[in-house]
Amino acid sequence: MPLSPQAQRLDTAEPGNWYWTRGSRGFFRQIAWSPDGESFLTRSFFSYDRDDLWLVPADGGRPERLVEGVIDFGWTPNGETVVASTRRGRTQGVGVLAISIEEGWKRQLAPPTATDLSTFPGSV
Repeated sequence: MPLSPQAQRLDTAEPGNWYWTRGSRGFFRQIAWSPDGESFLTRSFFSYDRDDLWLVPADGGRPERLVEGVIDFGWTPNGETVVASTRRGRTQGVGVLAISIEEGWKRQLAPPTATDLSTFPGSV
């Protein structure tokens, strides 16, 4: 696959970024292909408290960071929107965000709350 140099560097901080890994509370998805197969979402380790979500074109185009602090993510069936559970730091709570790939908007579906991650959907 002809990934751009920027996309290939997403895994330099943590080689496990390209694999499904098992965390302390379950499996963490690393890649989700778009319904049309033209791009994929991937998480990239940024720091101990933060993974970032990236949109990577399969044609070798430059990747785009969609959101910081991602927990889990997925595409809507039509491939126009990404939905992600997110958090900022370990104590600022968990929220749900929708991101329009076509139109570029971001919309908070559920504001961050002080939620125990072990009970939040998508976190285990």
